[in-house]
Amino acid sequence: VVFCHIKFSTEKKRILKVIVPYIIWTIFYMTIRFFYWGWEFEKFILQLIKAFFTASSAAMMYYILVYIQVTLLLSLIDRIAFSKFKFLPFLLVLVEIVLVRLAPILGWYDMGALTKYLSLPLSVVPWLGYFYLGYLLRNNQSPVKIKTDKFLFYLIVAIIIQFFEGWYYYSKNIVNCGTQLKLSSILTGLVFCCITYNFITKPFHYLKNIFCKILKFLGDYSFGIFFVHIFFIMIFTKILHLTPFLLGLLVVVFSAFSVFIGRKVLRTYASYLGF
Repeated sequence: VVFCHIKFSTEKKRILKVIVPYIIWTIFYMTIRFFYWGWEFEKFILQLIKAFFTASSAAMMYYILVYIQVTLLLSLIDRIAFSKFKFLPFLLVLVEIVLVRLAPILGWYDMGALTKYLSLPLSVVPWLGYFYLGYLLRNNQSPVKIKTDKFLFYLIVAIIIQFFEGWYYYSKNIVNCGTQLKLSSILTGLVFCCITYNFITKPFHYLKNIFCKILKFLGDYSFGIFFVHIFFIMIFTKILHLTPFLLGLLVVVFSAFSVFIGRKVLRTYASYLGF
């Protein structure tokens, strides 16, 4: 959808579309915790209420609250995308990552209560770059004009930088040294998005059709896969010992299949699960 002159009614519809699946899957994952940890019912209710507001029922749920924030900002994003300040959101991401996340690790200052709050995954700022890049590309407002072969070179450089930044985080005893909110990780992701966009929109060899069909299939099932994939990760990591690649492949296959079955069985009600 091209968002021009966005009205609140559009934003409201997009938010309502994700809220119902969010509530259902939050209850589902918190119920699993209830039985697994043997909580008392009173504690379960308190934890459930907390999970609704903090997206803590499962690792990926933070994205829904981030998505809601981005949706509420669509009117502003639309104006910036078609203005001379087109690069402002990317600059904002850079400043946030450096000041709120990287600076405390480098010892520039101790992170206070405010910055601890801002650095929560629920903050929309560090994730804004991905959404904004997609918005620009969809509206033919590409921020850069670079050939795919040069993007591939930049991707290799970004991966190398990411390796060393991850190693530095690890050397500083940062538990989540593989976080996506490193500068190098965001750079790698943005470059890869540009490569994928070029691959889809520019003339290429016969593999393009296969690649696009796979992307379309995963895209059509992606919202359901998003909600259910953690469940299959929980199961397969308990009963199987697989390499990350095989585990990921198995999770995607089973998740997509479950969405497919869910759509066939639930039909019009499947949307309540995000299927």
